[in-house]
Amino acid sequence: NPEKIASITRDGNSAVIHLKDGTEIVLENFFISENPQILLNEGQTYWAANLAEDATGQTTVNYLELKEIPKYIDASSSVPIWSWVVSALAGAGTVALLSQQDAKDKTPPEPGKLSFQNLLDSGELTQDQITNDNKFNLKLSGQEKGSSVTYLISTDEGKTWQETTLNQKDLADGIYLYKAVVT
Repeated sequence: NPEKIASITRDGNSAVIHLKDGTEIVLENFFISENPQILLNEGQTYWAANLAEDATGQTTVNYLELKEIPKYIDASSSVPIWSWVVSALAGAGTVALLSQQDAKDKTPPEPGKLSFQNLLDSGELTQDQITNDNKFNLKLSGQEKGSSVTYLISTDEGKTWQETTLNQKDLADGIYLYKAVVT
């Protein structure tokens, strides 16, 4: 179930799925495929998780609920047998690789502009984005109407990103990078 996934990151050619309960699932050599996808299942509901990288190298994920799943999972499937091993992980649901092409819209949506709202620049210099304010909001404006937005935060200079909320509060001293992924 996509609601159980905190984030999906790339480590070399491997995809690392970080679940909200702290579990990590590593799919070795996942990004070798031209159109990498993951099939998620919980009960009778299936989702395809389409993974891509944006210009900054950030892994983006788009979830699509699949209504006609039996045509993907059958004896003639092009899904490698080793990928089914991942389904044995308790509580993680079924995870498998798909390698079909789709004819969906490939034009990226208008990204919009990410800014801070209610941020008091209380540092020594104004406009340097160094502040003592540890409570503010993220604001995205100008994105394409009807698009979906995921807010991300990095505390390691952009090496890894975690999903975050609009409202930032109780931040410890440190360097924080923010970005919004618009899909």
